[in-house]
Amino acid sequence: MTRRSQRAIRSAYEARLGLLSKLARTLEKELGSYLSDLPHVDRISFRTKGIESFMEKALDLDNDGKRKYPHPLEEIEDQIAGRVLVFYRPDIAAVLNAIEDKWRKVEQEHRKSPITSQFDYETTHRICVITPDMCPKGWSGIEEPPATFELQIRTLAQHAWAEPQHAFYKNKGGLREDSERKLYWAAASAWGIDSIWEDLQRELKKLDVKH
Repeated sequence: MTRRSQRAIRSAYEARLGLLSKLARTLEKELGSYLSDLPHVDRISFRTKGIESFMEKALDLDNDGKRKYPHPLEEIEDQIAGRVLVFYRPDIAAVLNAIEDKWRKVEQEHRKSPITSQFDYETTHRICVITPDMCPKGWSGIEEPPATFELQIRTLAQHAWAEPQHAFYKNKGGLREDSERKLYWAAASAWGIDSIWEDLQRELKKLDVKH
């Protein structure tokens, strides 16, 4: 397979955005039906990767100065990405159980920041296969189509921390030491919220209280 030029990659991605958006809407509706009986789902959303964000990732280089994605149009997995936000940490497992026999997974992991000695980013991350029955009309005409989509599942507290953490990561080294401490304090607070809510939920279940 011939490696495409930067201009050709951009043009091909722009051309497929409409079909990616259609598939994203289909997946969002489908996931909503799978999770409709779960009591603690706050929101479900899917998006397509923006052009500039895609190009930045497509042209990213490894330590040897080579492209990380020789064929980005099919290799980049989050061209379509979904997110589920839930109230409590045990609800993450409930979501995974609900889709276990619905969407075939390629990969699943609970991601944490590489700085494991500190409170930081957490999310449950799953890569799922795009099957023919999901695809909108015209999908077969895409050259080098993506084979997978990404799904993230987080608690509300994890999500509240993940967004500013992403900005912090991109500007690492630019913040004062006391600002970094504030960020990690916020991360610890988010972790504490999840822990307290989980403990309270367990206690309420013992009392057979509806919540």
